[in-house]
Order: sequence, then structure tokens, then C-alpha cells
Amino acid sequence: ELCNIKLGDIMINQGEYVINVVGKGDKARLMVLAQPVKHTMDVYLKLRGVSYKDKELPLIISHSSNADPTHHVDTTTIYRIVKKYADKANLDASTISPHNFRHTFATMSYADLGVNKDTLQAIMGHSSSSTTSRYIHSVEMVKNSPANALAQLCDIE
Repeated sequence: ELCNIKLGDIMINQGEYVINVVGKGDKARLMVLAQPVKHTMDVYLKLRGVSYKDKELPLIISHSSNADPTHHVDTTTIYRIVKKYADKANLDASTISPHNFRHTFATMSYADLGVNKDTLQAIMGHSSSSTTSRYIHSVEMVKNSPANALAQLCDIE
């Protein structure tokens, strides 16, 4: 989902910055952007020399030397970045993937923030509540998860 977001998918809705996320089966949902995330995106876009008006450009591009700035970053690159930071955090990189963050997000939203399953199902774009239930793990499992350790190392809250 992250790899396919275009700048035109980011908009203001009822005074909040939201991102139109398209998931499996071309199901779209709006996600509110937290202010620190929006600020980081603003800095990133300024460094790239583009703005939200460049609606067809990808939000995230590959920064390799031969990358085309009109092409989205690919999932392999995201996977490699996560593995790189797992190694830097002295974590077993074989136990962590970008998808681990989705599980950690679901569990922490449910257990720590009190987000109910129906709301979490909508946020995650699941058509079935049983799918959402598979993402919710024990709190102890998450506190000891590589994804959580990596987020703490990178000072991501």
C-alpha cells in the first residue's frame, strides 16, 4: 500500500490531512495523517523539490543512483531498508519484515490505545473481522517483538 501512494492521494478532509490508501482488491480507505508524519513528509518533499501539487508523482521514490523520480519505490527496497535497520539494532533480521509492523500496529492499537476491533478492521482495510483478529497478538509478544524494538531504536512512537 505504501509503495503505491501518489502525492494526489494526500488531501485535506474536514480540516485533517488524510491519505487515500488503496489496499487489496482495490479497496480504498482514508487514513488520517498524524501531524509529525505530515511534517516529515513536507520535509522529504521539499528535499526532493516537489510539492503536493505534483499529484501524479509517487510519495516515496527509490533513491538509488539510477532511480527514475517518477517511479514508486518497490517493496523489495522497503524490505531491504527494514532489514538494514534491524541489523543496526542488533536484531535477528530473519525475524523481522515490514509486515511485522502491521501486526505490531494492530496489537498496540487494540491493547494499548483501546481501539475496538471494528475500528481497527476499518483502519487496516480488512473485509473480515477474523482477519483483523489474526493481527492482534498478546501484549507481551509485541513488547518483545523485533518490530517494536526497532521502532524504539529509531525513536518512532
